[in-house]
Amino acid sequence: MKWVLLQDGPPPDEVLAECIHFFSGYRDTDLPPSTAGRLDRLLAYFRQARCLLILDKLEAIMQPGRSAGHFRAGYEAYGDLLGTAAETEHRSCLVVIGREQPHDMARWEVQSLRAASLHLRGMDVPAAQAILQDARIAGAPEEWAALVAHYAGNPLMLQLAAAPIRDLYAGRLDAFLAEERFAFGDVNDLLDEHFGRLATGEQDIMHWLAVERTALAVTDLVEHLLPRRPVGDVRSTLASLLRRHLTDRDAAGFFLQDIVLEYVTDRLVARMADELMAGQPDLFRRVAAAQPGCGRAPAAGPGTVSRRAPGRAPAPGLAGDG
Repeated sequence: MKWVLLQDGPPPDEVLAECIHFFSGYRDTDLPPSTAGRLDRLLAYFRQARCLLILDKLEAIMQPGRSAGHFRAGYEAYGDLLGTAAETEHRSCLVVIGREQPHDMARWEVQSLRAASLHLRGMDVPAAQAILQDARIAGAPEEWAALVAHYAGNPLMLQLAAAPIRDLYAGRLDAFLAEERFAFGDVNDLLDEHFGRLATGEQDIMHWLAVERTALAVTDLVEHLLPRRPVGDVRSTLASLLRRHLTDRDAAGFFLQDIVLEYVTDRLVARMADELMAGQPDLFRRVAAAQPGCGRAPAAGPGTVSRRAPGRAPAPGLAGDG
């Protein structure tokens, strides 16, 4: 088994070379000079033996600021590796862990029985208590259930929240939950990282889902988003947000989980306040113009309408966090 951490963006040529050395038992030292040649060589080893290759933190080599799942310039060979592994015969297994699905993943799953994706679900209460057993947190069963629900069972977010609960609230869940504020500190930093990767159109949809605070169908978003966007663009943007696991959906439409809703609401309110102070209320005007009541601003609190249902997939950072 070969595990490769992509956090620091190792060049694909180097990773392919490492994998060839490893799966050949360090006997293959005469490497092809080209990326394509090295990819072919690695696939030859995938066919000869049962190899397991794990690529972790895939989002680190994805392009920020555009729709999800596109590789950064110079890293496209990773996509070639994934596509070749998904579409050709071999005896091995390539596992990819990340917060963003590759753009072509849906096509690979449809066209090939060799490719499949697993969306990790949030932890239940016993599992959350197990990973936080050393944090000295105490609470009634219903308080533990509320904590896990607010963070959608995301193990990393639960761990990030554990230290403040211990240090600022003496480990008392009742005191922490009474504050009704869950997006703060390191949790905010994690969500900042996610939000900073979004394209402008994705941010606009996140803002609008936070304003409405309930599930919206595609037609609702097309009607309310300003500036207006074609329905095809809205669909593509929602598909991108789903690949990032930043929105959820049910029969009624698309919505934000509680912790994401609180974070985006806080961010939206802060941005509109900054615009008003600067005398350039662009976002405020767009929100007000789309509201029939002439400007219902989003609430600053953590959400009066909860769209999260028990057992949904965890808030962002799911595949690979924790």
